[in-house]
Amino acid sequence: MQFVRKLVGRPGRPVTSIHQSIEDEALSLRHLRKLFMEFLHSPVPLTVREQESKLYMMLPLFCKVFGHAKPSSMTEKFGDVCQFAAHVSRLMVNEIRRRAANQSNETASKMIIDFLMRDSAEDTVSGWNLLNTLNILASADTPVVECMVAASLPSNMVKCLYLFYDLPPLEKTNEKSTEDVQDDALTIQKLYTQVLVKLCNYFATSRELVHTDDLALLFTAISCKIPEHNVQWRSCVSEILMTLTRHGLDRDVVHYIHSKFGSRLIVLLSTKTTLFNTSFHNLYCFDYFRNKLNF
Repeated sequence: MQFVRKLVGRPGRPVTSIHQSIEDEALSLRHLRKLFMEFLHSPVPLTVREQESKLYMMLPLFCKVFGHAKPSSMTEKFGDVCQFAAHVSRLMVNEIRRRAANQSNETASKMIIDFLMRDSAEDTVSGWNLLNTLNILASADTPVVECMVAASLPSNMVKCLYLFYDLPPLEKTNEKSTEDVQDDALTIQKLYTQVLVKLCNYFATSRELVHTDDLALLFTAISCKIPEHNVQWRSCVSEILMTLTRHGLDRDVVHYIHSKFGSRLIVLLSTKTTLFNTSFHNLYCFDYFRNKLNF
């Protein structure tokens, strides 16, 4: 009886607080819809920078509304989510290309990782919010993911991933210690991996990577040398390849891999060296990968 009294009397979340939260979410959703409609139907032509600025304004609202919601609710509550996903994906593609253009691999990778850091110094341009938004969208229904793929997001993120192999050692800043910067970089690596892995659950992604020839880049990344301070990025490649193997292989993709690598891939898959992330060979993964590729 005492236990029951304690259970019944246990303080819970106030009803008014729950109602306030629901009202806040509904208000944020209405505001998001309004901003996106104004973005799509601007009375005056917008420059690329103006379009990007308006998109960045919507990202915190989108994360607030859908950050902890069921993936299916995006389509139910936000009817324009496919168009939104396409525009946000193109935004990430443009940001990557802008920082990679005419730069060395080391400089480009550093500029991109700085952009993705939390508390970015680039005013309202938050790469962290952008990456979080993409992570939420990548959990949505198939039509939404296909819009992200159509914007060439997977291939550009794979190219960027390969650039991260040349990241210089991270150093402390005026605001953060070296340890804090490294923690932030690890968080980015995990989130970046999540986005790509979610996308790689769909055939559309593997086909896009074949079309752009960036699937070959993943096999190169899994086997090439990498500086010790960047070795954690290889685990991202391992996880992506395993996901593609489970969910993204069809006859055309397998034919591409065979024709692109031939006997070289047989050697690659037969050699268990320290070049590979250990998880890549855990349990049945190694044999599974070879069997799926018919080697």
